[in-house]
Amino acid sequence: MLHTFELKLKTTTRLVRELEEELSQPLIHSANNTVELLNPLFTPGIRKIKVTNARQGSFYITLEIEPQALLTKQLTVDLYACTTMNNEALVSSLNKHIKDFYGGLPALHDEWYMSRIDYAIQVHTDHTQAFVQLAKKSKAPYHYEDKIKKQGSMYLQSKSIRYNFYDKHDYMKKQNLSQALIDRSEGLFRVEVQYRATKAIRHLRNKYEAHELFALFDSEIALDVLSTAYTRTVGLEDFHSYDQAKHSIIRSTANDSMKSKLINLLDFIGKVSNLREAIVLLEENSNSSPNYYHSNRQLFNNHLKKLRELGVNPILISNETDQTKLVNPFKLKRIHCMAH
Repeated sequence: MLHTFELKLKTTTRLVRELEEELSQPLIHSANNTVELLNPLFTPGIRKIKVTNARQGSFYITLEIEPQALLTKQLTVDLYACTTMNNEALVSSLNKHIKDFYGGLPALHDEWYMSRIDYAIQVHTDHTQAFVQLAKKSKAPYHYEDKIKKQGSMYLQSKSIRYNFYDKHDYMKKQNLSQALIDRSEGLFRVEVQYRATKAIRHLRNKYEAHELFALFDSEIALDVLSTAYTRTVGLEDFHSYDQAKHSIIRSTANDSMKSKLINLLDFIGKVSNLREAIVLLEENSNSSPNYYHSNRQLFNNHLKKLRELGVNPILISNETDQTKLVNPFKLKRIHCMAH
């Protein structure tokens, strides 16, 4: 349920100079505020150490960590399971590696704090590309936008949080990795929610009353964060083709007037082929949107909610495919967990 996290420490020039000597690497640069060393201990899981000059004699040391790779001592596409046993093993391993950097660094629970957490969930599926394309049609929460626009991925981000729903195999093929590891990623659809700032993590700690250093490494918290993000954008309902969605509406117990409005809503979304674009047109009071939605976003939202209550995701499967229905990947994950 976790992919990556960062630990951060505020420290002095003296300690950074001592760390430079220990690692035989320059960590303070006259022109750049930040110096990064990749794989500094030649240990899977410790991806990077970063030293940032905060001026006035202060520095930040940041460790970027992949916990599953650290525990298994090898690069992996598997995610870290947030269990008590794993968390205890992780703390023990991290304390050892911190001392390997330099014995003068404080232990974990003394002065280190969390500056980034990437929660993640993934499923094996034959429909990875379809799930990516459906995610690209999803709505963007307020203050979120796609600034990256990669082919095999849907990125939405605010100032401190990023949603990334993507084809893991497509990503791995572009990295300098072993073919065996790339092959293991085939058919993996991954959902990541990245909290990329201390302020955002502080909000999480307050929300879940999880104030200890690793208290957020909890499976229930992780699943809630991930399902909330997917609900805000894509939704947890299954995906249908236009004809299949229309059939579900007609078979429903809604009255005839509501059925007609919901089918009109499908027509509108289908015409622009994209829920996100439909929302943009609605906000612009475009003539291509139904008249009764003009200046009435709440009615539009109510009809979206009604569709979802009928088990129909308003994000429609493209007519260019042979698929008429796809089970939501969050349901696939629950099925997978039950089978194991």
